[in-house]
Amino acid sequence: MPPPGQQTVGLNERAACRIPGTASPFVFRGDGIHSSSSQGHAGPGGSAPSSGPLKTLDDAVREHIERALVLTSGRIEGRGGAADVLGLNPHTLRGKMRKLRVDWSRFRQ
Repeated sequence: MPPPGQQTVGLNERAACRIPGTASPFVFRGDGIHSSSSQGHAGPGGSAPSSGPLKTLDDAVREHIERALVLTSGRIEGRGGAADVLGLNPHTLRGKMRKLRVDWSRFRQ
């Protein structure tokens, strides 16, 4: 017997496959979830989702922190610092940077 909810997912997928002109917007493969076409639905930002595999959450957070450090020239604290831009306490940001191995000195000018 499938886990709770699993059977419903299967029923919905089979029902969608039987409706003429419909297709799932995603393709599920062993290496991740991919968009079934490059012209997917627009996301919250107004652009179509990428067709590549999803990044890990740690990779996405690391890139976001690094972008903030580039914008602030490596400054972490104070008004206009990376912590302020990201809406984080500076100590929280430093902890995340340690965990994700982000070296702030690379961004200092």
